[in-house]
Amino acid sequence: PCAHRSSGCRSGCHQGLRVNPNNESPRSNPRGFCRYLYFLQGCDIIKKQKNGGNKMNIVNPKEAMMQSLHDACNFNLYRKTLELTKNIATDVEFQKNFTNYYRVRRDADWLHKFYSFFEENKNNKTITFEEILRYLSNIEHNVKQTTKNPTGKAKTVEASFASKMLATINPSHPIWDSQVLHYLNIEVDGALCHEDKIEECIKVYQKIERDIATFIASVDGLQCIELFDKVFPSCKNFSDYKKIDFFLWNLGK
Repeated sequence: PCAHRSSGCRSGCHQGLRVNPNNESPRSNPRGFCRYLYFLQGCDIIKKQKNGGNKMNIVNPKEAMMQSLHDACNFNLYRKTLELTKNIATDVEFQKNFTNYYRVRRDADWLHKFYSFFEENKNNKTITFEEILRYLSNIEHNVKQTTKNPTGKAKTVEASFASKMLATINPSHPIWDSQVLHYLNIEVDGALCHEDKIEECIKVYQKIERDIATFIASVDGLQCIELFDKVFPSCKNFSDYKKIDFFLWNLGK
């Protein structure tokens, strides 16, 4: 996410959101991605002719490119992750959609506990990141058996999955993933013990919330949201946090 000016986007950044000025790929940095969106807005219908003068079907590059980006962002699957009307603990279709969209790679027992807790709290708009994190981080999951871990079980600090559950229950919260950490220039010490890492992740998530909220309220953030709404009018109802998340997600592709 960067400023959009008539002369193009700045190579600078806001709140630590970094860009690579030497890489113009639309999926690898804000300038490229923003220019890509502006291209979608500015495309006109192009008519081509076959050899011999026979007219081909009218091609609308704007529509084609918008659909391509729409599919790449997987907006339709994301919408399905917000359908919380059924019993999440038993709704196989919802679980499949959520697991595929957020790439939840855990064993069946872990997933059962995850979705059961999700169901219990899906209407709890006041639940916190810390509450979800502590619960998920104390569920054992299957890992490779080794001499150091003969049981083949382990507990992982599930900061990313905790944030994704929270952002689904209450979309006014950001998602934690590697792209967000990268563009906010945040690192988590992987050598910390389990409990210390939980405490560290709670602090890091608070920083993510502050930084993303500050960016959303800034001129740059408002321009990103305005551009998103203009290019994808069918997605205007997405939260501002999710719109910024789509920008960050695409920058790393």
